[in-house]
Amino acid sequence: MLESLSHLRFTTPLVTPFGRREGVQSDRIAELVRRQKTAGADAVLVASPLGEGDTLSSDERGLLAQTAVKTARDVDIAVLVDISAPSVRAAVIAAEHAMSIGADALVMALPSLRSYDTVTCGLVVNEIARATNLPLVIRAPDTKTFCLSLEVINQLARVPIVQGCVTDDLEEALRLRNETPLTVLMASDFLIGPSLLAGISGIVSPVANLVPESIARIVRASMIGNIDEVRSAQRWITGLCDLIGTELVVPRMKAALQLLGIPVGIGRLPIRELTDLEIEALRAALRQWGIGVS
Repeated sequence: MLESLSHLRFTTPLVTPFGRREGVQSDRIAELVRRQKTAGADAVLVASPLGEGDTLSSDERGLLAQTAVKTARDVDIAVLVDISAPSVRAAVIAAEHAMSIGADALVMALPSLRSYDTVTCGLVVNEIARATNLPLVIRAPDTKTFCLSLEVINQLARVPIVQGCVTDDLEEALRLRNETPLTVLMASDFLIGPSLLAGISGIVSPVANLVPESIARIVRASMIGNIDEVRSAQRWITGLCDLIGTELVVPRMKAALQLLGIPVGIGRLPIRELTDLEIEALRAALRQWGIGVS
């Protein structure tokens, strides 16, 4: 278990590698974990939205987490498991399994509510707390209309396992850092540099699946106060993120990894596969940006 979430300066939410028959490929999971450690990541996150967590069965989520933890113990990197699920019971089961295999921390989306219902959010989190003592990082549900209310966060922070929150909004991150006791993590690749320079504890970087060394460069530069280096590296990352785009992120990320020679399969339905024309356009864009692809 992590002594403190504040040690997580750089976390990568891994894509989930599927084989031809769509089964989770444990050997490829291990390779992805080792690659992140070599690049300098402090932790990996499995079964997140980028990892298509909502398409995983409980057995697949378990295999994914168990393989990541086993590999992580060999190379000394932390493993976070996203336990977000359609039902509280399913989330509890995922939390219990994560604790039993030695995961370091949990991530969970708050219930997607029409209004800020602190009672309901509190009940959900308390159910998780009864099942595990692993540190819990909370995130907003997968909807554009939800932000992390200070009222909700401060209420949840009274539960001992709730130790962090993740957001993709810098203003929100700064507000949460200043007005709550929780460790705040930034999940937008467009805001890595500004967030770290502003004192946000750490980042959760989707694009680190492609270029982990470049993300590590930003993190290292921020730690020594090299502002010019942070800004230069951030400009390059921002351009890369613009190339990938904000639509079809999972299939484009997986296609880019395939072009780099890292086999991760394609996304599961309802995520569609890229067309040949889209893949060729992505190949050309990555080459133009200086990324060596096949």
